[in-house]
Amino acid sequence: MSRESPCTGRWRATSAARIRDCRTLDGDGSASRREFSVWVSRIYRVTSVYGELLRAMCPPPPVGVWTDPWRDMGQLSELAAGLGMAPAGMANSGTNPATRAVQIWLTQNLTNRSEHVAAQVCWALVEAMNPETGACLAEGAARHFGLKGAALEYFKIGMKSRRRADRYAGNLLTRIDEDDWRLILEKTLLVSRLMVQLYDSVGERC
Repeated sequence: MSRESPCTGRWRATSAARIRDCRTLDGDGSASRREFSVWVSRIYRVTSVYGELLRAMCPPPPVGVWTDPWRDMGQLSELAAGLGMAPAGMANSGTNPATRAVQIWLTQNLTNRSEHVAAQVCWALVEAMNPETGACLAEGAARHFGLKGAALEYFKIGMKSRRRADRYAGNLLTRIDEDDWRLILEKTLLVSRLMVQLYDSVGERC
């Protein structure tokens, strides 16, 4: 049995009841085009913070992990453009408490020299759920807003690339004592709840 199985297995079992990310878009379509574009800008802001933090790490993470945020920001820009948001809107749209909570978690945990390895495990485990989330969001965006092609690449390509996040988390776990895995699971569930709040904010009135 691989070392990542106890943690990733419990994470997946627990997350099934917690992840409701696609509810608004793939439910009644209650998010307007404007609300959806603002939500995209929030994801862009979180991704930007994550990318900058990875770039400052020493030693740096693997190349694939390091470059993902920058590719994602390009795809998020395409998604925003498909929704009618100008590039300036990505930078100028307001944040919300859910966005700030995730940004604060990333900054506090990834810049802490004694915690950043465990924090990378937690974030990788959260990202490992993205392929499932992306499929639902792509379907909802196509159905309700008529998006296609490059505008959907973030959901169909960017989020699917997180399938390697499980392997990355497993490799990092070999550097952490098994007695600490329970704490990692608890922190993972915490950041998962923060991300659920951020994804659910797609329906907020702006």
